[in-house]
Amino acid sequence: MRNERGVTLVEVLAVLALSSIVLIGVYSFTSSMLKADERASTATDIRNEVILITEQLNQFFINTDRVMISSDKPLQFKVVKQKSTIDETGKVKQTNAEAEFKYQNKTIYIDGKRINSDSYQITEPELMNQNQNSHLRFTVQHQEKTDVTKDVNLIYSTGGGS
Repeated sequence: MRNERGVTLVEVLAVLALSSIVLIGVYSFTSSMLKADERASTATDIRNEVILITEQLNQFFINTDRVMISSDKPLQFKVVKQKSTIDETGKVKQTNAEAEFKYQNKTIYIDGKRINSDSYQITEPELMNQNQNSHLRFTVQHQEKTDVTKDVNLIYSTGGGS
């Protein structure tokens, strides 16, 4: 007569082997999904940072008549915006307003105000003036995850440069 009340060692080992295969599959799937989610989240964060920087630069360059480069290394320049107003006597009065762009310590400043957040740094900024246009190029890079970068190329219509 056979003892059928317990399980044999072979059955226990078979259950353990199958359970380990299933658990390894679940673990590898979960870890790969978490890594993919982290990559997507980091890419989204850097895109959002680029949008914020670009919006501020668009406001900086709006109605710019002239760009005057002060320094190439580190990049520093001023934009001149000409304003026409009519005074009390009815005469048209021209005034110039200047705004300053400054790149220092991997950060962009506009009129002394930092425009990129602490988590991101700006690298390799370059400004070229061609045919009444200013081409601004730079790279946004995450501070900790330096392999995550986004190249930015902007073209603004200006009155030329000097």
